[in-house]
Amino acid sequence: MTISCKVATECYPVSQSKYYEDVIEKKYGEIHKIWMTPGHIFITVKEGRQLFTFDYKSASRTIDNSFENCLEKKEFESPILDVLVSATNYSLIFIVEVSGYVQCWRYKTEGWTFLWVLDICNVNQTSVVSVCLHPSQNTLYWCEERNIEDRTIYCICKRQLPEDEKKLENSEIGNPIVVMHNCPSCQLYPAISGLYIVIRNKLPLVSMVLLLLFNYSNKIIVSIGKQKTELTDFSINRPIEFSKLAVKLAGFISKVKPTDYLGGIFYRIQDMNLSIVLKDGSIVSLRENEGDKKKTQCMIDLKNVSDEWFEFQKVIGSLQDSKIILYRKLEQGSRLEQIPVKSPDSSPIIGFCKQSIGTMWPAFYTENNIYTIQWSCKEDKQTIDTLVKSGNFQTPAVHIALLEQRKSDDPSPEVYTDLSKLRQNHLMDQDKEPATKLAVLLEPYLKNYWELDGLQQAFLKQNSNLPELSCRSVEDEVLHTISPQTMMPMSARQSWLLILSNIYPQQVLKVLNTLMDFENHEGIGSSHIQRWQCILANENTVSPVSSDVAVPLFEHLCRLMLLIQPEKLVQFVKVCQMINNQKVGVSAFIRKRQALQYYDRALDCLPPPKGSQNPKMAVNAYVELLMASEKSQCENTALKMFIDHGHWKDSIELIKKYKESKALYGNLYLTLFRAMSQKEVLSEYAKEMFLESPENSCLAQISSFLLPKDATSAKDVFVNSSCDIPMHAVRSSLLKYYTPKS
Repeated sequence: MTISCKVATECYPVSQSKYYEDVIEKKYGEIHKIWMTPGHIFITVKEGRQLFTFDYKSASRTIDNSFENCLEKKEFESPILDVLVSATNYSLIFIVEVSGYVQCWRYKTEGWTFLWVLDICNVNQTSVVSVCLHPSQNTLYWCEERNIEDRTIYCICKRQLPEDEKKLENSEIGNPIVVMHNCPSCQLYPAISGLYIVIRNKLPLVSMVLLLLFNYSNKIIVSIGKQKTELTDFSINRPIEFSKLAVKLAGFISKVKPTDYLGGIFYRIQDMNLSIVLKDGSIVSLRENEGDKKKTQCMIDLKNVSDEWFEFQKVIGSLQDSKIILYRKLEQGSRLEQIPVKSPDSSPIIGFCKQSIGTMWPAFYTENNIYTIQWSCKEDKQTIDTLVKSGNFQTPAVHIALLEQRKSDDPSPEVYTDLSKLRQNHLMDQDKEPATKLAVLLEPYLKNYWELDGLQQAFLKQNSNLPELSCRSVEDEVLHTISPQTMMPMSARQSWLLILSNIYPQQVLKVLNTLMDFENHEGIGSSHIQRWQCILANENTVSPVSSDVAVPLFEHLCRLMLLIQPEKLVQFVKVCQMINNQKVGVSAFIRKRQALQYYDRALDCLPPPKGSQNPKMAVNAYVELLMASEKSQCENTALKMFIDHGHWKDSIELIKKYKESKALYGNLYLTLFRAMSQKEVLSEYAKEMFLESPENSCLAQISSFLLPKDATSAKDVFVNSSCDIPMHAVRSSLLKYYTPKS
């Protein structure tokens, strides 16, 4: 079996990629939990009290539509316990807090919409320890902890959700119903016809799994280790008293052996099957339809007990000592093959991402990033090799896909030789009709593949001049590429224009500048509005109107301007936004959704300012666009940009703009003070920094940011002080210390 670990965003491109990177880099705090659901990644920080949501980009979107309604940076009063996805509608999610509050949100093309919030518990001083959404019953089940006088008890409850979405929008939720009283703390998982209740106790207490079967009025299956028994004296139509159930299990529990102790559990969400791992390495699958006591058993080499397990496509995964071990069944025998998976970035593996119905691949996260785990079986290799030798593919596209995968896994010379042969065959067979229905469907994509491959080959063969330009000047080639009469797919146009921009940036920008008059502050005349609509369209959008420009150019122009003419970039984006407002109107609704979208698009496509011919002006242009975008945390991001590029005076001027906002100003001031101290430039700007210190600030707030010798000195002097030393009391002393002597 071949294993590959890929960065999650390579498999699932996400919107708001810059925020995603900030969250992964722990700029908002340590990551608490991660959920991978169809179309979205949910990440909590601050011990579960703050949620970030990153929506996948569709294949037709290459920019971040940050102006859409986003479910992000939302802070909760109590930690988030779980994020549940509706099995019938993946766009519906339920955010469950430990306090018992549940928020329901729905996702559509324009973003997230809040539907309702509900306290699912009906008793005060209650918290939820586990929760699940039963897909076939459309019911919420949870285990709640109740504090009654001087003792803590646990109960399992449920609430029915309506099938009709309109009723769900109106929060027409069923009343709380108690399923089990006075049980131990437990984890709940849906079963096909019932509910798994996993009770994990510390030794010497016994751990067990209860399976309540709802299609039988009086049947509970109890599994402890390899032993199983059925209880038929209880009705699931009324609350079950766990103490009575425990009495009936006393004799059964006495037969438990040390090898039956629980070492882990994993749940296969696709078919709702639960399996347990015993301390001797036995894996027992708990199937509902096993009326007898036979169970599917296999063995693994279990060195350590683990709370982190998953099962996906017949592969079991376990996290043990910050390392992942995969297990899969061999053709013979009951012992599973053990396959270690190393951290791709060599940092410790923290945990698995939680899966939901519809999850494509299991995923895990390390100290530095999130990765998916993908695998393919070696048993298929012989069959594939036979197929390759015979050439019995319905279309060359399938063969190319196989070779591209091999090129990624093991780029051997044979792979490139085979691709070269396929390229030659394509050139010779262009006039032939596709032989199969699949070939007909894939023919346009195959043609695009070879066109892009040709562009790549031309780019790699030269450094300064392209052979294809021998009959045209750069200006003619650019005009030819963007012309509606050019018979090239949009993706090929964009790729070719990007290559030309990389090699001839000055010439390409000069040609594109002639297509518009963006220095006109009074607006764009009607004679040019159609051209501008095409220029401002999204990168992969077909030209919306008839025009002499058929290729969206906004991102190309932004990139080139930052590199060559950064002083014109901000004015260009302002004019683009103004033209967009002329086109779509300026109602309050439109303003709310689209008023700043071109600032966002510009920021999402810009290269690093350090590559500009005028880096200082490029940084200033980037920051000005960032502030105009009004993005959340834009002030902090702008300050970081200035700090990273050593723009200390600009940094001071930036934070001074927010002196009226005391909390924000205090945060920005401390960030800048710390950076100046770490970069050892504080003495150059000490006078202004100490004079601009926030009101009511004290020495204790900055002493930890001073250089180590200074912090120690401050601590020694004020160690016996009973209160914080105000900044104004020590400002003159600090100025004398940090101001260079003449």
